[in-house]
Amino acid sequence: MALDVAEALNKLRALESEAAQQLQHHHEGEPTLAPSAFGRDFQAKGHALIKLFARLHRANLERYQHLERATGLAHAEVDNAQQAEEQNAEVLRGVR
Repeated sequence: MALDVAEALNKLRALESEAAQQLQHHHEGEPTLAPSAFGRDFQAKGHALIKLFARLHRANLERYQHLERATGLAHAEVDNAQQAEEQNAEVLRGVR
Protein backbone atom coordinates (compact mmCIF):
# COMPACT_ATOMS: atom_id res chain seq x y z
CA MET A 1 0.00 0.00 0.00
CA ALA A 2 1.38 3.38 -0.94
CA LEU A 3 0.44 6.27 1.31
CA ASP A 4 1.83 9.73 0.80
CA VAL A 5 1.69 10.73 4.45
CA ALA A 6 2.65 14.35 3.88
CA GLU A 7 -0.03 14.77 1.22
CA ALA A 8 -2.67 13.01 3.35
CA LEU A 9 -1.85 15.16 6.36
CA ASN A 10 -1.92 18.36 4.29
CA LYS A 11 -5.35 17.49 2.92
CA LEU A 12 -6.63 16.55 6.37
CA ARG A 13 -5.30 19.80 7.88
CA ALA A 14 -7.07 21.77 5.15
CA LEU A 15 -10.30 19.85 5.81
CA GLU A 16 -9.93 20.30 9.57
CA SER A 17 -9.39 24.03 9.11
CA GLU A 18 -12.41 24.37 6.82
CA ALA A 19 -14.59 22.36 9.22
CA ALA A 20 -13.48 24.51 12.17
CA GLN A 21 -14.24 27.71 10.23
CA GLN A 22 -17.66 26.45 9.20
CA LEU A 23 -18.42 25.34 12.75
CA GLN A 24 -17.39 28.73 14.14
CA HIS A 25 -19.50 30.52 11.54
CA HIS A 26 -22.41 28.23 12.38
CA HIS A 27 -22.07 29.04 16.10
CA GLU A 28 -22.39 32.75 15.36
CA GLY A 29 -26.13 32.47 15.42
CA GLU A 30 -29.32 30.78 14.47
CA PRO A 31 -31.43 32.19 11.71
CA THR A 32 -33.92 34.63 13.18
CA LEU A 33 -37.18 35.69 11.68
CA ALA A 34 -40.23 37.18 13.30
CA PRO A 35 -43.48 35.43 12.42
CA SER A 36 -44.80 38.82 11.38
CA ALA A 37 -42.16 38.90 8.60
CA PHE A 38 -44.38 36.51 6.67
CA GLY A 39 -47.34 38.86 6.71
CA ARG A 40 -50.39 39.22 8.90
CA ASP A 41 -52.26 36.29 7.41
CA PHE A 42 -49.24 33.96 7.31
CA GLN A 43 -48.03 34.04 10.90
CA ALA A 44 -48.87 30.35 11.44
CA LYS A 45 -46.79 29.48 8.39
CA GLY A 46 -44.08 31.77 9.74
CA HIS A 47 -43.99 29.85 13.03
CA ALA A 48 -43.72 26.57 11.11
CA LEU A 49 -40.86 27.91 8.98
CA ILE A 50 -39.02 29.25 12.01
CA LYS A 51 -39.21 25.80 13.63
CA LEU A 52 -38.01 24.22 10.38
CA PHE A 53 -35.04 26.62 10.16
CA ALA A 54 -34.12 25.86 13.81
CA ARG A 55 -34.21 22.09 13.14
CA LEU A 56 -32.11 22.56 10.02
CA HIS A 57 -29.63 24.67 11.98
CA ARG A 58 -29.29 21.96 14.67
CA ALA A 59 -28.88 19.23 12.03
CA ASN A 60 -26.14 21.20 10.29
CA LEU A 61 -24.43 21.76 13.63
CA GLU A 62 -24.38 18.00 14.18
CA ARG A 63 -22.95 17.48 10.68
CA TYR A 64 -20.14 19.97 11.28
CA GLN A 65 -19.35 18.39 14.65
CA HIS A 66 -19.32 14.94 13.04
CA LEU A 67 -16.99 16.18 10.28
CA GLU A 68 -14.68 17.68 12.89
CA ARG A 69 -14.55 14.37 14.81
CA ALA A 70 -14.10 12.35 11.61
CA THR A 71 -11.17 14.44 10.38
CA GLY A 72 -9.52 14.08 13.79
CA LEU A 73 -9.94 10.30 13.62
CA ALA A 74 -8.63 10.21 10.06
CA HIS A 75 -5.61 12.25 11.14
CA ALA A 76 -4.93 9.71 13.90
CA GLU A 77 -5.22 6.84 11.40
CA VAL A 78 -2.70 8.44 9.06
CA ASP A 79 -0.35 8.97 12.02
CA ASN A 80 -0.79 5.29 12.99
CA ALA A 81 -0.10 4.18 9.41
CA GLN A 82 3.05 6.29 9.34
CA GLN A 83 4.28 4.83 12.62
CA ALA A 84 3.57 1.28 11.43
CA GLU A 85 5.42 1.98 8.20
CA GLU A 86 8.42 3.29 10.11
CA GLN A 87 8.42 0.25 12.41
CA ASN A 88 8.13 -2.14 9.46
CA ALA A 89 10.98 -0.36 7.67
CA GLU A 90 13.13 -0.68 10.79
CA VAL A 91 12.43 -4.42 11.02
CA LEU A 92 13.21 -4.89 7.33
CA ARG A 93 16.49 -3.01 7.69
CA GLY A 94 17.53 -5.65 10.20
CA VAL A 95 16.83 -8.47 7.73
CA ARG A 96 19.81 -9.01 5.45
